[in-house]
Amino acid sequence: MSQTPVPGEPLLQFRLAYLRFLARTWRDFDFKKKIFHSENDGLITDCIQPTLYKYFACPTQWPNLKVQIFESNKLKQMVRWSEKNAVGWIGPNDKFEIILPKCPTQTNYMADALAAYYQIFPTILGPACTYPPAESQPLVANSVEPSAMGIPGGGPGSFLAFGSVILRAVMLSWKNSEFCGELTDTEDAVPILAKWFGFNMPFNFSIKFKSDLSSDFEGYYDNKNDKWIWKTWKEERDGTRSPIKWNHVILNYPTCPGDEDVRPAALVSYNNTGPAYPFTCN
Repeated sequence: MSQTPVPGEPLLQFRLAYLRFLARTWRDFDFKKKIFHSENDGLITDCIQPTLYKYFACPTQWPNLKVQIFESNKLKQMVRWSEKNAVGWIGPNDKFEIILPKCPTQTNYMADALAAYYQIFPTILGPACTYPPAESQPLVANSVEPSAMGIPGGGPGSFLAFGSVILRAVMLSWKNSEFCGELTDTEDAVPILAKWFGFNMPFNFSIKFKSDLSSDFEGYYDNKNDKWIWKTWKEERDGTRSPIKWNHVILNYPTCPGDEDVRPAALVSYNNTGPAYPFTCN
């Protein structure tokens, strides 16, 4: 493992290590082959956070968030470098998948449950913890405070602002079956959030909301102990167990440019894609 110190808060640390990961996969096919595995329509990694820690010294993780890298085998769905008309990188949006927590069985505990949920997820990322991870992580980690993700004050273009919209969506999904149906019956809920809340999505991400009942996720609000509880472990492909992740981010892999001479410029351009792509340095 590289011992190079990684500065900054968790998202910046991720960005810096992820950039090194991309550079390595572009150069070292055997390394890429070891990290990616086949999926029906392309290649995908397991949760990338342990890999960034092992090889590139990324010192923190989001224990409640699964981050995967996906490379489509369909040309129209690939993120690829194009120098025509100075376009640069072209391709589809990345994806958020968010599990809607189950409404408490006792409605007088709704406000308590919402506040407890928001303490865990002021942003989609959830709390951050330093490596090496313990077998069980606390719901709220005190070692690293949530940030505005590079936007001073947590303005409308920040993950903090997006987190408050998610909280509104959770609340309304519990109270309004029409809204809940619209929210969960689409592959991209961005237009639904715009329709109901006037929310303008600042990131180039599609959003998929999944109900607790539509996934292998099992969670509930324990009103006696005033906390959320969910199933802790699941079996991975290789038979090992890993912690259940609440939310899911799928980043589209930028396919390596064929011309070696342009790869440095392409990597720098990818790194500078702007605030609409929060998992790259903008």
